[in-house]
Amino acid sequence: MVSLFKNCPEYCYNWIVENAETTILKFFQDNPGSKGAIILNSIAAVKTLVPKFKAIFEPLGLKVRENTGLTGETENSKSVEDADLLLGTSTIDVGVDFRINFLVFEAADAGNFIQRFGRLGRHLGFDIYQAYALLPNFIIERLFEAENHPLQDGETRDRISLSGAIRQHYGYVNEFRQYPKRWGSIQSACVYSELLRLSRYYPNAAQGFGTDIQKTLDISVKKKFGQIKHCQSEGKQKVIDDARSFRGLSQLDCGIYDMTNPNEPEKERFKTYNLPSLLSNFHLAPELIEKDDFMKRAKKAGLAANRFENALCYLTLTGYRELREDWHFSCSRDDLSAIAKSGKVQVLKGLEVTTGNQISSALSTRGLVCYISDRDRMTLRAKCGLPIHFQAYALSDQPEDRRPPYTIAFGRSALLLETLIWHLKPKEDEGWIC
Repeated sequence: MVSLFKNCPEYCYNWIVENAETTILKFFQDNPGSKGAIILNSIAAVKTLVPKFKAIFEPLGLKVRENTGLTGETENSKSVEDADLLLGTSTIDVGVDFRINFLVFEAADAGNFIQRFGRLGRHLGFDIYQAYALLPNFIIERLFEAENHPLQDGETRDRISLSGAIRQHYGYVNEFRQYPKRWGSIQSACVYSELLRLSRYYPNAAQGFGTDIQKTLDISVKKKFGQIKHCQSEGKQKVIDDARSFRGLSQLDCGIYDMTNPNEPEKERFKTYNLPSLLSNFHLAPELIEKDDFMKRAKKAGLAANRFENALCYLTLTGYRELREDWHFSCSRDDLSAIAKSGKVQVLKGLEVTTGNQISSALSTRGLVCYISDRDRMTLRAKCGLPIHFQAYALSDQPEDRRPPYTIAFGRSALLLETLIWHLKPKEDEGWIC
């Protein structure tokens, strides 16, 4: 059984806190031997909820574990098998299977809802299965209140018909269909070039591969080589590096020394994490760690320090925010408006953030692969159906601006966004469609 609750994402945390004992703990007390999971979009919410649930579950002999992008290996290894209640983020959406009969979850889109709801009922052996989906208000309105709404309060639906209603009414998420031809084919062209270089050893491989990729991706390899050379001639080799990398490069990853868990082994305190998420969700020590110092300490702890070599900067994590920090990127360049109107992926220097002067100093000297739109972030997300974790952020040419007018995307997200809107007219020309 699944219950759909009317909650804006920012209030999911409050709903869980308010129902921690009356709903969640009670289920475990009424159904001994149960196993459960809480899957949320915010890592900070998970981190702050874990000690709260430990305080009420562990006196009853029930184990609470976490599994997030900042959870150490020791804790992660225990989380799935040992936990009576597992709290986690998107890191447990992929490659982690667990046996549960109780689930609380947020969902970023229809596919995410179906995937997370699908965690429940995979394993037999429980007498009852219960899920609580915490959904944005506008989704609840579409499902239960709008004209021709598909669901009735209190009715029974099978999983297939519920999934169909969710898919139809949850909202549009862009599939970036032009990306494989526009930028994904760069990777294939580079592989083809390498096969040509090795043709003495593999005489038929290059020809077969070249024919296949041109047919499958509807491209001309010759034109792709021209695109690569054009980027290189404009000093944009980093753009090609991003396009040809398998998973995309993490330009905004920072080296982290995590002081939030006193029981964590020293070796597992050294981590990497994305700067925007850190600024939004965590308390950081005001002073940066010098790179050499961070590397020496990581090496002394038994880590291969080269994994942190290209970090943007090195930070000390001291705690988690109850409320998200309001911040944005800023750039004081005179040509920012012209860059936004150009519709081109850029390698840009001079970016800063409106919180943390030392972080801005480290950020501003880096040449970052990015795409800038002259539409604000909320408009762009709604118009283009950008996924919730898409790396697009508010940008202004005035640090004190309360309503940043631009949107900036980085790395692979920049390339994806460019395929959607590069052909659009500047904002002054009314009317545009993604």
